[in-house]
Amino acid sequence: EAAQREQEQFGDLVQVGGPDSDPTVARDATYVLERPAARTYRVAHGSKWLMENRPFADYVMYLDDDSYLHIPRLFKHLERDGSPSLAMGFLMETDLDWSGTNVCDLCDPCGPCRDDEGLQEFCSQFPDMAMGGCIMAIQNCHIFNDGEDLPSCVAGKLVGIRGLAEYFGSKTAPRWLLGMGWVFGRRIVQYIGHNADFLKVRGAADVMLGFWLVPLEGVGYVTMNNGQFHDHPSKISTFSKSCSPSSVLVHRMTTQQWEEDFDADTCTLACGEGGSTAGPSEI
Repeated sequence: EAAQREQEQFGDLVQVGGPDSDPTVARDATYVLERPAARTYRVAHGSKWLMENRPFADYVMYLDDDSYLHIPRLFKHLERDGSPSLAMGFLMETDLDWSGTNVCDLCDPCGPCRDDEGLQEFCSQFPDMAMGGCIMAIQNCHIFNDGEDLPSCVAGKLVGIRGLAEYFGSKTAPRWLLGMGWVFGRRIVQYIGHNADFLKVRGAADVMLGFWLVPLEGVGYVTMNNGQFHDHPSKISTFSKSCSPSSVLVHRMTTQQWEEDFDADTCTLACGEGGSTAGPSEI
């Protein structure tokens, strides 16, 4: 109903087919479905629609619907770093199968973790996991599956990450762009659009981007990891920051935060203790 009202009022929606939604999964979790993932399908086939109907667009901003975007500041970044091969966003490089993680990569010093008899006894149930991988699985279970039987949860995590590696064909994901939002230049949009019917679309959209871009020569990666793209500070996450004059995109906005933090007259956002996206000329 909300989409219908949006279309009737503004006429700004395009239907590209595919599933309407995905099963509930833990936020920020990488996953693979038995059918096309809704967002991944839309990114691919939305790019195809843009290639066919807006072929002269220089850039496309892919944006979560709970994100604030400071457009003038984005334009300044595009003036400086833009190219037809641009891939701009919060860049990530992660392991899909972290079961072999060394305990000393997690604990410094590693002795207290490595020599913990309770951990040794628990992790001995999973001979296919290194102790570091077992610890990561335990932490993952506490975050996303609190209250679930821990041995069953850890066993399920192992099956899950092995399934990811098998589907993607790699234990490690190529450089990918975090799902809060990203910008592609025309060449990349056309590349994805041309190949939309052949690309893998069953996995999480943001990780999938890394695999889509691997065969493409000359991708111009531009990082927005230094306070330009971030989560709203009210959210407890690795990516949370207070707003600042460097902020271009602020993710995980709620209706309440729009009402309390957004200034419609200046199109600026105040979030965090004294933080604001306003620059000197905007105050």
